[in-house]
Amino acid sequence: NIAQRFFGDKEWQIIKKSANFENSFYQLWCLKEAYGKMLGNGIQSFKTHSFKFKNNKWLAENKNIRFFLSQKSGEYLAVVLKN
Repeated sequence: NIAQRFFGDKEWQIIKKSANFENSFYQLWCLKEAYGKMLGNGIQSFKTHSFKFKNNKWLAENKNIRFFLSQKSGEYLAVVLKN
């Protein structure tokens, strides 16, 4: 399973329990991909940074970053910035 391979255990549990698995998966994938691009090492960084899900939205575990996540017509956009 690609989600188990690239996401942390807590993230995988959130996605697995989600009412909309596909939507949750793509949101988190885009966030992690944007974070990896910011660091310059792509998917190699997927397990080095975690996101949590609270009050129906993704939150960064690392307080030194902020992000923007958008979805429209089945397409996802994520931008991650260092504070």
